[in-house]
Amino acid sequence: MPKLRRTFKNIEKDLGNIKQIKGKDVDEFVFALKAEGHTHVHFSDKVRATPVVLSIIKESGIRVDPPEGKKIERIATKDRKIIFSHRRALGDALMFSAGIRDFKLLFPDIKINVDSNQPSIWVNNPYLDTSLKKEDPGVEFYRVGYPAVGNANNTAIHFTTMFLLDMIAITDLHSKLPISLGEFAAAFSNGSVGDPSLGKPEKNPEAREPFISLRKQYKNICENFVRQRGDIHLTEEEKEHNLIKDLYGVDKYWVIAPGGKRDCTSKIWDWRGFQEVIDYFEGRIKFVVIGKSDLLVEKLNNVIDLTDKFNSDVRGIFSLVYNAEGCVAGPSFLMHLAAAMPPRFKKERKPCVSIFGGREPSAWSWYCNQQILHTNGVFSCCDNGGCWTARTHPMQKDPKHNRNLCRNTVKIDDRTVQACMEAITPTDVIMAIDKYYSGDLYKLEKIPVQKPIQVKNAIENIQVSGGKEINLLGNLNSSGGGEQSLVTIAGMLRKDGWKVNLYPWSTVNDRFRDVEVMPRSFKDGLGSSIVPGVPLLFYANDCVWDFVKEGQDVVDRSSSVIVGINYANGSLPKAEWLAKSGKLKAVIFQNEEKKQEFIRDEIGFNGTKKGVEFNGDRNKNIQLL
Repeated sequence: MPKLRRTFKNIEKDLGNIKQIKGKDVDEFVFALKAEGHTHVHFSDKVRATPVVLSIIKESGIRVDPPEGKKIERIATKDRKIIFSHRRALGDALMFSAGIRDFKLLFPDIKINVDSNQPSIWVNNPYLDTSLKKEDPGVEFYRVGYPAVGNANNTAIHFTTMFLLDMIAITDLHSKLPISLGEFAAAFSNGSVGDPSLGKPEKNPEAREPFISLRKQYKNICENFVRQRGDIHLTEEEKEHNLIKDLYGVDKYWVIAPGGKRDCTSKIWDWRGFQEVIDYFEGRIKFVVIGKSDLLVEKLNNVIDLTDKFNSDVRGIFSLVYNAEGCVAGPSFLMHLAAAMPPRFKKERKPCVSIFGGREPSAWSWYCNQQILHTNGVFSCCDNGGCWTARTHPMQKDPKHNRNLCRNTVKIDDRTVQACMEAITPTDVIMAIDKYYSGDLYKLEKIPVQKPIQVKNAIENIQVSGGKEINLLGNLNSSGGGEQSLVTIAGMLRKDGWKVNLYPWSTVNDRFRDVEVMPRSFKDGLGSSIVPGVPLLFYANDCVWDFVKEGQDVVDRSSSVIVGINYANGSLPKAEWLAKSGKLKAVIFQNEEKKQEFIRDEIGFNGTKKGVEFNGDRNKNIQLL
């Protein structure tokens, strides 16, 4: 007790400092310092008095450290290994990634892996132990999802958090997790509990354990935890890969996904609305279309159409969206991907106009930086959340979805559309996009309107001064039909007065020993010795894949390039270096099927002439060349 007596004696001397606190006359002041160091202040304006008292104590050199108290006891988790399985659509997998991230941050000692049908989502993911296998001893395996969606109309739980809750529920109910309900709730506030926080002794004299330790443990976890967005990890190479700028010369663009899956057509906004938005921003914003042709996608004008270009390269969409200025989408993968994108510059998030209509409650998948256009509360069918219908009209494919039809439709021309989506007008979307440019993040700039390259005929474009000379390249190592066609083309050109430099791909078959060929082959390092400054005709045959890998030196020394496809397109339609060169003037196909396959897969060859001319009229073939 002597320490307490000395304490009060010292404080009594300083009471003059607090006799008059702004606006208050002090009639009674009670201060208590407990033996364990805890303080209590009783005064008519405790909020104003507390910092004054603490200041006096600090100046007096008296320690008032809060008690240690009881800290949180934990269950050991170092040996626990879990595989979470979820095998559904791409957008679901992206939300699943948020649950994986948050679970690992909450339980860093638990090793986890995923069983997923969407491998592109998990590239570079730092939270996974990919060595874990389902059949390994001691590995737990759980199929998880977002069952809370059944209550989405009555809750504010976000799509991303639903996965986390399901993962915690299923793992904890099988074997207890090292976390209490209170600790889990505290994690959502960086470990702070109470008002003022019981974990901040520097601000709250009543701070004590276990709240102080809890705050230290979860401090800043919300910067990574429950970030209300999916978890995507891009490499620096993926960030730097700007397809639209490199191949189309457009620096500022927006990505749109105007189509949708057949099992849920009620998510789709009418394509004519997209066209009005595109037309309004012509010359200021370029729109890039993504999607799959086997879904419901309409052909739009004045766009860069990349439909089907990423069917086998989903990560390519990530780079595309990362470098975009914004996105326009329905409640689908694209809006979730936009939200998951890391910032390009400082801390900005990717702009996105999300067209919801009334199918889903906006609270369950909204993002704070996106413009959400919804009609919840406008129609009787969605006045208490979303209607969750599947289709607007019956379809033959997957007829089970026809049981859940939208009952509030309107007829627009020859189409049946949802009233809730029709209520969202092109003007609404235009204003939402414009809103992003009314702040200080983005600025509208006039962009050049690109015109397709006109190729009247190949001869006119590839002739050089001093005569008609051309390099031919193709396979001659067997006596097959493709090899014979190459020799025939060389003979036709020579007969018409062309100087033909015929370069073999590798060895030359004995059948062609009397054919005039150049001494160096492609495989011998042709790039440094090919006649420079003249056009190249590459007869692809089965060499197209190696040409894409190794042919850049040859193209660089050529004035222009024409490719003949008689076997397979291979990787040619996505050869970015060739598209960037601008030298591919034409591709000639043996049949219409190969031509259409090329058009489906091509990226950056919009201005390249494409024709089906093999085995046709000789003069017509020469004209194309």
